[in-house]
Amino acid sequence: MIKLVKSIAILVVIFLAILFIIFVINQTGQAVRLAGEVHPLLSRITLFALLALYAAVIIIPLAAFFSRPTALIPPQDNSGEANVKYLQRLAKRLKRNPALENITVDPAEPASIKEALATLDRIAETRVKDAASNIFILTAISQYGALDAIIVLLTQLRMIWQVAGVYNQRPNLRELSYLYSNVFATAFLATRIENLELLEDQLEPVIASIMGSSLSSLTPTFNNVANIITNSVIQGSANAFLTLRVGVITLEYCSSLVKPEKNTLRRIAAARATTLLAKVLSESTYKVTRAILRATAKTGKRPFIFGQNLINKTTHRTREAGRLTLQKSEQLARDISEAVKRSSHRLKNTFGKPETEEDN
Repeated sequence: MIKLVKSIAILVVIFLAILFIIFVINQTGQAVRLAGEVHPLLSRITLFALLALYAAVIIIPLAAFFSRPTALIPPQDNSGEANVKYLQRLAKRLKRNPALENITVDPAEPASIKEALATLDRIAETRVKDAASNIFILTAISQYGALDAIIVLLTQLRMIWQVAGVYNQRPNLRELSYLYSNVFATAFLATRIENLELLEDQLEPVIASIMGSSLSSLTPTFNNVANIITNSVIQGSANAFLTLRVGVITLEYCSSLVKPEKNTLRRIAAARATTLLAKVLSESTYKVTRAILRATAKTGKRPFIFGQNLINKTTHRTREAGRLTLQKSEQLARDISEAVKRSSHRLKNTFGKPETEEDN
C-alpha cells in the first residue's frame, strides 16, 4: 500500500513538473517576442537574462543542499563504527545547544548523551502539548471542516519545525527533508487507522458521561448547550490526538540513538499521545466550554436588552437575568473542567490498556 502511494505521488510530481516547465518555456517565448518588437538586440538580452535567472534559481539551491553536511541519521543498531561516529557528531551538536549549558556531554559516555536528550525531550514535549492545546481549542470552537484541516496541517508543520529546533538550532535542508518525510510517512501512511476508531468508540462515551454527570441538574436549555460542548470537545480531541501523535513521532526521530522502526514507533506514539491527551483535555476543556457558554449567554441576553430599551428602562430584571446567566455559565465551565480533570485517569486507562493478540 505504501509503495503504491509513493509511486502515485512520484507520478503526480513528475506530471506537475512537466506542466511547470511547459508554462515557463511558453512565458519565456512571449517575453522574448515582446522584447524583440522593441529592438532585436533587446530580445537577445532578455533571453540570456532569463536563462541566467533560471540557472541561478536551480543551481544555488542545489549547491546549498549538497554543500551542507550530510543529515545526522541514527545507525541501524547501537554497536559498530557507525554508532561511534554518530555519537561523536551528536555530542558535538549537543555541546552547542544553549539549553544544555549545565550538562556535560561526552561522546565516550552514552549516559551523558541520554541525559542531555532527556532534557531536550521535556522541552520538546512542552512544545508538542502547546500545539495540541491550540489545535484542540481552535477546532473545537471553529467546527468548520475545511478551515480546521488547514489549521491542523499548518500547526503540525510548524510544530515539527519547532521540535527540530529544540534538538538542532540550525537544521539543514537534508535533515528537514529526512524528518518531514519520515514523520508524515509514519503518521499518515498506515495500513490501519485503529487510533481513529479508538477515538470514536471509546473517547466519545467517556467525555459524554463526564459532561452528562456534570450537567444533569441543569435546565433543558443548558442540556442542549451541553450537547454542543460534548460534540465540540470530541472533535477537538480527535484533532489534538492526531497532532500529539505527529509530535511524539517527531520527538522520537530527533532523540533516538538508533533508527526507529516505523510500525513500532507508531504504536509508541499512540500510547504516549493518549497520556498527553488527558493532560491537554484537563487544561483546555475549561476554555472551550467557557467560550461556548459565554456566547450562549450573550445571545440570550441581547433580546432582553432590546426590550428593555423599548419600555424606557422600566425594569432591570432582564439585565440581572443576563448577568446571572453569564455567571452560571462561567461556574458551569469550571465544573466541567474539574470533572474532566477528575476523570483524566479514565482516558489513560481507556487508551493505555495493553493490546490484545488480535491487534497484533
